[in-house]
Amino acid sequence: MSISVDSTQHWDALVAHVTSAGGYVGPITLRDVPGAGRGLFLTEDVEAYQTLVSIPKEALMNWHTIRSYYPRLELNTSGMTPAKTNTKAAMLNSTQALTMHLYLLRKGESSAEMDAYSSSLPKSFDEHPLTWVGSPRESLLECLPPSSKTALTDVESRCKADWKAVQEILEEATIDTRPRRSSENPAPEDIEADYRIFVWAWLCVNTRCIHYSLSPSDMNRSLKDVDLTLCPIIDLANHALSKIRSFTVRRDTSNSSLNLEAPMFSMQKGEEVFFHYSAHSNSTLFSEYGFVIPRNPRPSDDDEPQEGGEINIDDVMASLFEDENGQWKKELLENTGYWGDWTLHSSPPPAHPSYRVVAALRLLHASRKEADQWQDMIFGGRDIVHETNERLMRATVRSICQQLADRASKRVTELPTVPRGSGDSDIDVLTSYASDCVLTLWEEEQEVSVGVIESIDRDEEF
Repeated sequence: MSISVDSTQHWDALVAHVTSAGGYVGPITLRDVPGAGRGLFLTEDVEAYQTLVSIPKEALMNWHTIRSYYPRLELNTSGMTPAKTNTKAAMLNSTQALTMHLYLLRKGESSAEMDAYSSSLPKSFDEHPLTWVGSPRESLLECLPPSSKTALTDVESRCKADWKAVQEILEEATIDTRPRRSSENPAPEDIEADYRIFVWAWLCVNTRCIHYSLSPSDMNRSLKDVDLTLCPIIDLANHALSKIRSFTVRRDTSNSSLNLEAPMFSMQKGEEVFFHYSAHSNSTLFSEYGFVIPRNPRPSDDDEPQEGGEINIDDVMASLFEDENGQWKKELLENTGYWGDWTLHSSPPPAHPSYRVVAALRLLHASRKEADQWQDMIFGGRDIVHETNERLMRATVRSICQQLADRASKRVTELPTVPRGSGDSDIDVLTSYASDCVLTLWEEEQEVSVGVIESIDRDEEF
């Protein structure tokens, strides 16, 4: 929903930014999308697999294109926090380095200058829940489903960890030679203002970066927080409901440019250009990107294909192992890698619990003497522990789903009513949008839970 490019003039400048670097921008343009800010649209019919955009490596924003501004900064490719053994060199991963670059650009403290691309980035992320504290939307944070709260807390923790890493680098003043304002005893309000700017920069990176190997010698590697790039124009494409409708981003190995290609069928003038952000639950889309996909529990054949719902049930599952008899089972689940990340899914049909849920609940209903049988089961030596254990597992899944469905139904009716206003106020629109997101998260929890109950009642196999 973040609105970035504000006018035809800015769009033309962005296109010129790409083409002046040797890139290509084909039959696409930017238009308003109700409820989603703006999106890319075709200005003429295109053929299957046709290339619409080609972004040269020089027009990308990543470690290679910003490193000249920070000659004393090194890219941390190990995934580990570097030890402070060399005061003449500093290390950040790609997420941190790109965020720091945008942060300094916005503060006017970078040796780089704002170009057409950095100027096109969203001016704010007011719709993202990471920015709701201190806004009219803050009270809605307490209305989130437990799994969404946990996911958002994890996102916030990552942001704060990166803030700390960047602060330490800037305080040591080791990244370049540009003088900055003194940071001695800053006022609390200045620290808060700086953090808000950092959150803006961090969200630009976290919501818009795509995978891009930064090591030409190893194009197949994929290192989290390392192989990332910001990409003009392509990052304006909205999320596709399914991979079928998604355009494809491919790297040209001959020159390292990024190309946006049409899907495997032709498309008509006026259709929107989508990019699939990977298969994510609404909880993940909400906490990472700041939007949700409204659920359609009874789609028709004419509806756009939509990926199924998914909910995390860690809070309910963990509570089942809290008694004395559950302690050894929890330890066994941890040792075998089956503790946590327990989910329910509405697709592919039939609606079902994940195998991690099934495995954990089979152990819940196993005795110590049956632990070997359980381990034999998870390693493929047998299908189930035994028939009685299987019936108890399925009954517990149903009980959990009923608990979740009842909780979701209750919370939907308890959600605060948000005045819709006249629609002219940005605050009204944002608060209504945020309220709708929270409602969708609860509706999805109810939909998936009921779906799994129905599967169990039909005696479907998982």
